[in-house]
Amino acid sequence: MAQKTSPSLLTAFLLSTVPAVHGAVVTTADNASPANDGQTSLLEALTNVQNNETITFNIPGAGPHYIVTPVTGYPLIEKSGVTIDGYSQPGSSPNTTAPDQPKNTQLRIILDSRTDQPGERRTVLNYEGFGETESCVLGFVNAPNALVRGLSFVGVPGQDDATDPHVYCIALVEASPDAKIQGCWFGLDAGRTSWGPGPDGVVPGVHGARAAVASFTGNGLDSAGLIFGTDGDGANDRSEGNVCVAQRLAVHLATPQTRVSGNWFNLFPDGSLLNIEKQALELEDGTLEAVENGDGTDMLIGTDGNGVSDAEESNRFGPVAYERFVEFWRPALNIVFAGNYVGMDLAGLPAFTSPDTA
Repeated sequence: MAQKTSPSLLTAFLLSTVPAVHGAVVTTADNASPANDGQTSLLEALTNVQNNETITFNIPGAGPHYIVTPVTGYPLIEKSGVTIDGYSQPGSSPNTTAPDQPKNTQLRIILDSRTDQPGERRTVLNYEGFGETESCVLGFVNAPNALVRGLSFVGVPGQDDATDPHVYCIALVEASPDAKIQGCWFGLDAGRTSWGPGPDGVVPGVHGARAAVASFTGNGLDSAGLIFGTDGDGANDRSEGNVCVAQRLAVHLATPQTRVSGNWFNLFPDGSLLNIEKQALELEDGTLEAVENGDGTDMLIGTDGNGVSDAEESNRFGPVAYERFVEFWRPALNIVFAGNYVGMDLAGLPAFTSPDTA
């Protein structure tokens, strides 16, 4: 005769089959927190991270919590399977609204790399494919299967100069394949509650870097398989898109087999558009771009059209200061650009014109 399993036993069994989350819990926003003080900083967590660990956050207080990047930057991550989960911080929550609605994301962890001192608060990337004029906030070197989610990045773009290197919020170096970057805000201070402009037309809280993510082929190695935004698997896809504002070149790649889906470029979380001229951004070469890939074979930008979460996979492109919204500067095969909204507001109506942009 069949016997019923009690709900409590079933719950215990299910919980026992879920792997435990291992890794440091960041409990202070102070990266100068000394060792053995009973607190764990993000600097300490990144210094000691191991393979397949998840770094989570539990900083006391309502937040948002501004974690100032060390003057000399963070150590580069050289372990596989590392997750940095900003949504673990109490008070954080991912977006749940439809793609044509303002976002209700709540981010409580802000990686703050703002500085007025050239060369500070970044880590130089002196590797093949990069160089001494390039740096990052979070860098993965030969570190496959990374996941970064639920973080706000604010900082500076830097210059194409060894004394003040370009700054990438996230860099994938050499063989760091199959990374996922999801549910992050790049260039936006998540502590803001409004994205309306001031009397001068400037929206406070905009602090863009050179790029949200950068990945280039080096030593014959690449970081193929990058997913920037929604993976389209039908689970939590609305929460996975990124918001990129005032990045000088938001997605800066020379990487095959990449996916860029479900993201907003130069739209604020409330759906309003960045006004590049009024924002008075310092543009090193006069350009503000969305996506470039110098090795774009098998790249998907937008929806794959398989009937699963197709609406959530669309990107929305706001204003740029360049001839193109997307550029491939070497030959590339099997590119898909589908289901995206270009030059439209959330209602799907034309919102701006850019006669020099194709």
